[in-house]
Amino acid sequence: GFVPFIQAGPAIIALHLEPGGIIPEHEAPHPIICIMLRGSGFVRVGGPHAPTQAVQAGDAVLWPPNVLHAAWATDDQMDMLTVEYAPELATP
Repeated sequence: GFVPFIQAGPAIIALHLEPGGIIPEHEAPHPIICIMLRGSGFVRVGGPHAPTQAVQAGDAVLWPPNVLHAAWATDDQMDMLTVEYAPELATP
């Protein structure tokens, strides 16, 4: 699940994946920085045929706008923060 701390403009979202948990492949219209806080797992940026990258606590990954990305935990849980700025959500 996720907990949005800020719901408009810039957002920091906490994500927790149990062992075997998956964030299905999707894209966003804005860049996302994903910071691994605890545990380990894998991410893929660029679609189903892109390379898979192992990640662990302390790593950060950039998910560019309009590019497919996914994340999943294997035998360990994985906690991460995503930092996003969605101009379409910003209040004037």
